[in-house]
Amino acid sequence: LGPNRYASMNGGAFPVFLRDGAPPEGLLDHWAQVLPGFVKPSFVNKIDTNENTVYAYLPVEQLKHHVNDPDTHFHLAGKDAIHLMTQKTTQLLPDTRTKRPCVVKTTHSMGSKGIFIIADDEDEKEFEQFLIDSGNPSYVVVDFVDISRNVACHFFMHPNGSIVWFGSNENHREADGKFSSDSYLLMEHQETLKEMQLPFVEEVVRYCRAMNFWGFCGIDVLFDSSGAGYLVDINPRVTGSCPALMTLNKLKSEYGFEVGLFRRSGDINYFGSSKQLLEEVT
Repeated sequence: LGPNRYASMNGGAFPVFLRDGAPPEGLLDHWAQVLPGFVKPSFVNKIDTNENTVYAYLPVEQLKHHVNDPDTHFHLAGKDAIHLMTQKTTQLLPDTRTKRPCVVKTTHSMGSKGIFIIADDEDEKEFEQFLIDSGNPSYVVVDFVDISRNVACHFFMHPNGSIVWFGSNENHREADGKFSSDSYLLMEHQETLKEMQLPFVEEVVRYCRAMNFWGFCGIDVLFDSSGAGYLVDINPRVTGSCPALMTLNKLKSEYGFEVGLFRRSGDINYFGSSKQLLEEVT
């Protein structure tokens, strides 16, 4: 069901590419039942690469016509582009030995993969082995920041630079001191989180517009104990939390729901078919 969740907020103006050509039986009926104002999308399983222009999640080499230039899209998705957008980010370091602890990030990775904290030579060896095993990807080295809040926001950039704000989520610390990979979507905190992150969004949008890029986007911002913020990631695409936030706004308006949880951790697999799952939750 994972690839389908983005279709829940697509609307009906343009078709959604889905490899199977259609979602699992019962999914659209389930969305129509539980999502207020749901607009049924249409699906295709073929793209005419010579004729069709595609708004892509990320650049796809086989596609000839992207809505956004694929080279620009790839550039913006890289962590080496962040320092071109803003000064409100972690300091770039020349190597992993100038200052420790430091943080090493591969420029193009997702889901917190390819991120290493280098505190000693053993950490350095682990990172060097990762580079060998991964085909020597490009990376950046930045200063380590002891953070107190880990937040993200999601929005849509129009070509003229105006934005549609979808909302924010926050990762909380667990009992062991590490941040949970689950994202909390708390409606009571939305205005405060928007106020905290809007200055970062404005700089990102300004840079993207200069590059003639528009569309969905999400950013991650870390705040230290003094309240200083650091832009650490930009995702120029529909993010995983975006459909959850858009859905939660509708559920709040219709049913008064105030809390959402976007799960990434834990064993939450369903051992059965999607049809069985939908029958059980209906």
